[in-house]
Amino acid sequence: MEKIISQKNYKPYLYIGAFLAAFTAMFTLNFILPVKNIIFINHFGDITARAGNWCYLLVCALASYYILKIRKFKLLDLNVGIALGCIGWYIGYNGYISSITVFVCYYSACQIFRKHSQENKYLDIDIKMVLKSLLLGIMLAIPFAIINVVVMNFLSGSSFKNFSFGNVIPAAMNAIPPGISEEVIFRFFLLAFVTQVFKGNIPKDKFTTFLVYFLCIVPHNLIHYPAVFVNSPMVGVAVALFTALLYGIPMTWLVRNKNLHAATAFHWFIDFIRFLF
Repeated sequence: MEKIISQKNYKPYLYIGAFLAAFTAMFTLNFILPVKNIIFINHFGDITARAGNWCYLLVCALASYYILKIRKFKLLDLNVGIALGCIGWYIGYNGYISSITVFVCYYSACQIFRKHSQENKYLDIDIKMVLKSLLLGIMLAIPFAIINVVVMNFLSGSSFKNFSFGNVIPAAMNAIPPGISEEVIFRFFLLAFVTQVFKGNIPKDKFTTFLVYFLCIVPHNLIHYPAVFVNSPMVGVAVALFTALLYGIPMTWLVRNKNLHAATAFHWFIDFIRFLF
């Protein structure tokens, strides 16, 4: 690691390390503070929700910093960001904290990618390209969705007999907000953050690639399981590793090598099939 960093500018690695350190401190503090002292919580009342909201605020603060630093205005990005933020709020996914963070992260990421001439990363008005990317994400998600449903049903002891065609539309609708919010906040923006600190040219060596994937997978993954860690640390570790490897890696790959549309469609389809069964 020292050899790799010595051959490059060390500052980007320090910036990424500082963010991960802040997340680690926040995640650890979440287990220490009593549940009754929950801060910045909405209708959920446990340490899992608190971890999610704290992490949203951490990423939102970083995204806001880059909006103020770059200071470019693009009406299309503003409108799309507002629309994406409102989707979760309207459907009732995770309240105003998530919605505001989606808007801020999307707009900030777009300005970063525009600054470094990576126009393929954000949403545009090329409907044909958008539909093609959405279809790609869904097609790639099919085997992962099947694995997810089989494993979840096995662990919970549920039966596939619970399937009902009447659940199709609610399942499809409920899968939209997490697909959008989590991909925008934890993949799209954090990849933009890495792009910014490396000034548009992310090194392709193994250590930096691992760091990018680690950044875009681990914080998002861990905030889902604080309650599980408390109840059964071994189960928490096993579930976190399973979901990180099976879902975090392909979603991060899609955002990095394709675009946000494909990653969101991938995420949506997996949740859609899970909710359906």
